[in-house]
Amino acid sequence: KSTIANLAKMNHNHARMSHNHAGKSSKRIELLSNYAFESAMKRLASEDLKATACGDRRTRARAFVSGPLEMIVGVLIVLNVFFVFFELELAGQEVGVALGRETAQDNSLWYAVLDGFSHFFTVCLCLELLLKLAVFRGEMFYDHSGIRKFNVFDSVVVIVAVLDRWILSHFALGGGAFKIL
Repeated sequence: KSTIANLAKMNHNHARMSHNHAGKSSKRIELLSNYAFESAMKRLASEDLKATACGDRRTRARAFVSGPLEMIVGVLIVLNVFFVFFELELAGQEVGVALGRETAQDNSLWYAVLDGFSHFFTVCLCLELLLKLAVFRGEMFYDHSGIRKFNVFDSVVVIVAVLDRWILSHFALGGGAFKIL
């Protein structure tokens, strides 16, 4: 916008100067300068609109990822903690049965429900990480203030969860080793 204002001021000054000179050549110069000025203004206006539209879209995406998405993910993390606590309670019951302190119960339905929620939370965290990477790109891990340690930690947690939930479980190495995550 300041570029457009500067061009407008220059055109106004040029028009004032050309009125001071008499003759046909000054009128031709004035017409040519007005045409050049108008075409430059149109070009700048269209470039400013494109930059503003892209900037607004990117700014809105950053605002969404930094605001509402973080709140949603925070709620999902708290819910995940409750499901992990419930799963630990079920595991504690199994230990009680093994020690002879409790009677055996069929908890297979509960384990299936908890496994489904575990997949759901892992998918949500992966989507959040991918969205952050798409919006912030390299700034997600490093910006002018240095390394963004929390985002690095968040990424490591998501990678470990994916490894445990979907990769190592097929080799009977995971699927529970990192349940707390």
